[in-house]
Amino acid sequence: MFFLTNCYLPESELSDEEFSSDPVQPVPEGVTELSSGALLFNEIMFHPKPSGQEYMELYNNSGQNIDIRGMILRKKREDGSYMTGSWLLAGEESVFAAASYLCFTANRETVIQQYDAPAECVVEVPGLSALNNSSGILVLLSAEGEVIDEVSYTVKMHTTLQSDKSGISLEKRHPALSSGDPDNWRSAAEDYGYATPGRENSIHTESGSASDQPEFRLESTRFNPWQGERLLLHFQLPGDGYLVRAVVYDITGVTVCKLYHNHSVGTSGTLSWDGKSTQGKIQLSGSYILL
Repeated sequence: MFFLTNCYLPESELSDEEFSSDPVQPVPEGVTELSSGALLFNEIMFHPKPSGQEYMELYNNSGQNIDIRGMILRKKREDGSYMTGSWLLAGEESVFAAASYLCFTANRETVIQQYDAPAECVVEVPGLSALNNSSGILVLLSAEGEVIDEVSYTVKMHTTLQSDKSGISLEKRHPALSSGDPDNWRSAAEDYGYATPGRENSIHTESGSASDQPEFRLESTRFNPWQGERLLLHFQLPGDGYLVRAVVYDITGVTVCKLYHNHSVGTSGTLSWDGKSTQGKIQLSGSYILL
């Protein structure tokens, strides 16, 4: 990953028809020019919690390091016309590494701290305009005005059962999928804090998976909660959108603890139990059932 410089480009300096006419600087060795489809929208946090921060994430789908100097973000209206304002996402000596993620936001520190995002993958764009909380159209453009990618998002694309969608990002099932198809987008999983800026998406699904059945594996069938140990159940799911309900029973069938109820998970992860009842009491030695 390379360092990126960023600045806000005032709307007076860009119109729908006017893009930079400055002499084009040579592309660094080992780096290719930005072109349509090379970068794709991969995640959007358009309605954060009051303490949160909006961001949009891109994925380098080209397989090569890309020179992104002069890359611009714009917003469109439903009729296809551009809204006022343009934001320069990358200035001089800006290179986007192959098969990596970059997250763009108006407040870098908030995104890093709140979502545990890798610092090298978060870029601050001062003055980046607020995203509409219900719907919007984002367009990524090269310095010459070529459309690199475009996405139309709406709160209706969320798949979570949560009534309050704020603080939940939209993620693509796979970064290489078309940004323009609403079916390629899902709500980020609760297991991952409902957001994964700068990282692989929580609902990431590899195309052509070998198995269409979920896989589960207990790390150990014995554990000692008095020593701080936990029961760990690892899982691998064949797709996204799964909700988990997990309950621990004792050997007589009495409920000990309700671990999860309609808990949204990613395509892989780990469920855990600390050996305590719902009331927080560590249970006696014995056999227990997890369903």
